[in-house]
Amino acid sequence: MRSLRWLAVALGAATGIASGQEPAVVAPAALKPTRCAGQVIRRVDVDVDYPITRGDLARVRGLERLQQRIHALTRPDVVRAFMLLAEGDPCDEARRAESERLLRAQAFIAQASVSVFDAGDEGVVLAVNVVDEFAITMDVSAAVSSPYLRRFGTGSSNLGGRGITLVGGWHTGLGYRDEYSLTARTYALGGRPLQITATGTQRTLGGEWSLDVARPFITDFQRVAWRVGVGQSDGYLPFARPDTDAVALGLRRITADAGVIARIGSPGKLFLYGASLSRELVEPSSNPIVIRPTGPLPDTTTALNGRYARDDARRVNVVAGLRRVRFFTVTGFDVLEGTQDVLTGLQAGLVVGRSLPVLGATALDLLVSSDLLFGVGGAERYTRVNARWQAQYRDASARWGDVMWDANATTYWRRNADRTLVVTATWAGGYRSTAPFQLTLGDPVGGLRGFEISRQAGGERFVLRVEDRWYLGRISTLAAVGLAPFVGIGFMGARDAPFGATTHGAVAVGVSLLATAPPPSRRLFRLDLTLRVTPDGVSPVFSFATSAADVARMGFREPADILRSRSRAIAPSVFNWP
Repeated sequence: MRSLRWLAVALGAATGIASGQEPAVVAPAALKPTRCAGQVIRRVDVDVDYPITRGDLARVRGLERLQQRIHALTRPDVVRAFMLLAEGDPCDEARRAESERLLRAQAFIAQASVSVFDAGDEGVVLAVNVVDEFAITMDVSAAVSSPYLRRFGTGSSNLGGRGITLVGGWHTGLGYRDEYSLTARTYALGGRPLQITATGTQRTLGGEWSLDVARPFITDFQRVAWRVGVGQSDGYLPFARPDTDAVALGLRRITADAGVIARIGSPGKLFLYGASLSRELVEPSSNPIVIRPTGPLPDTTTALNGRYARDDARRVNVVAGLRRVRFFTVTGFDVLEGTQDVLTGLQAGLVVGRSLPVLGATALDLLVSSDLLFGVGGAERYTRVNARWQAQYRDASARWGDVMWDANATTYWRRNADRTLVVTATWAGGYRSTAPFQLTLGDPVGGLRGFEISRQAGGERFVLRVEDRWYLGRISTLAAVGLAPFVGIGFMGARDAPFGATTHGAVAVGVSLLATAPPPSRRLFRLDLTLRVTPDGVSPVFSFATSAADVARMGFREPADILRSRSRAIAPSVFNWP
């Protein structure tokens, strides 16, 4: 490991590796820097730079012209949409710092700073300096056990510099029709952070679409947030079986919700309250099938017969939230050089919904859903805990059911400037589910690397991952590279999930090649080379996988097998606060 690191550093020296540097502030001419102290803001200057900044461009001939052709700079009006200060406002230090954080939280911005300069006559000028991420995005994945391409996606995260994401994707159908997807999202419209998200997917069997319009709660300085969403999915939900091919059950789901929340209290110490209306229709099929390369075939299993029934829940919901948080900036946590804003403190959300016959509900129930985020530590040692939980009390059975949870705890230990130890524990489970539900060891988010096609399944899952990330340096001015040996162990519990089994620990070890381009980017590309240590029966002993992750926000990625089964008509995080 040490020899590989020194080799990379030596190569970097030969090609011009340099240490990370913050972008230089473009200061208004002849003005002195100062701090916000209630002065009147005379002017707000916005300067946007390309992903490979002006200083770096001079080192590589021809790169400036190429970059200008393929990348459109973020427009100043999009930048101003996330500013909490404008011309004529009194300069407030808390709002200045929060404006920086909001800009850095956008997927199309890599770096941002808001500096203050004395303009005389008790006035100041704000200099907003932004460095873009590359607008072009790419998602490529090869097969687990072979080099054949299985997934490809591309598009723009900042179409025309307008803060619009437009991404299309393809996934091999393996004998069926291929999957195609399209996502369009706005982050700012009309000078405000208004988000409109539209998605559509053609799956191998079935498809889905959704439309959401929201003014999300993105800052403690915000008074009101609202959301309206609708969506439908038709497809087949697979159930892994230990000794044979998976069986699939048809599932149709329609969701719709609309709600509003408001703030009580001051920034950093506040409560949120509100209400929403929601509808969720779940229609599972009663005829399981096996999806084979030659076509779907009926299956004779009786494990799913009569297990799930149609449910049409129409609820009035009360929404509440508590937030006591602060932020600080770090480097080297989830990316190699990029800056991240890290939360410390506590935030919690609660939704309590009651289905009502007057709304057309087919059965009466009480839904309780909660989420929790807790962060503690500093730039050297930091721990973040996320947890979500839901349950329903059904009047007909007079008991609680549809209990479902997922939790994640991650600890970062910056051992030195070039090395970070990351320990992650995930725990997910559920029982008494009236909607199709099963967890697998191979879930891409909550599962275990190297076990993507494993047949180990159940109603509860625990996975522990340890990763030692080494920053190796820069390759010229174009990319930063790193190396990360890792080990993972996973356990499955049967609970009452179909075909579930309690298993002994599954172990995998490997190494990941890490890269960001350009170096300050917060898009991390990974090549995971994994060796499965324990026998699995179907998973290959050696596998590799590629991935790309955007970590502009240190958010919580929900496991796919939890997301597909939990109640989705209610936003799980009080309208997606950061």
